Amino acid sequence: MKSISLSAATRLRRSFVKHHPDSLESCQLKRTGTKLTMQITVNNQPMAVEPPISVEALLQQLNHLEKGIALAVNSKIISRSRWESYLLSDGDHITLIKATAGG
Repeated sequence: MKSISLSAATRLRRSFVKHHPDSLESCQLKRTGTKLTMQITVNNQPMAVEPPISVEALLQQLNHLEKGIALAVNSKIISRSRWESYLLSDGDHITLIKATAGG
């Protein structure tokens, strides 16, 4: 894994804050070595991720990009067409729902 310089980490955090201005006061980014992480919850399980991260990137990490998945962030459904560009914020609560067939 490529390490990130302090100045690059600072630029990353500034970029994150710029795109999430409402998170500026409550942002709980933590430094782990040279990595910045933020806390999110996925189906009631806490998780630390490196910002910035899109919904699609998170689902790739979790191996959940298959068809039949619905996703809500803070109880708001995010359409699949927005997954690539929708950036998660510190403290977000993500709910994944998988459609199943049956009767």
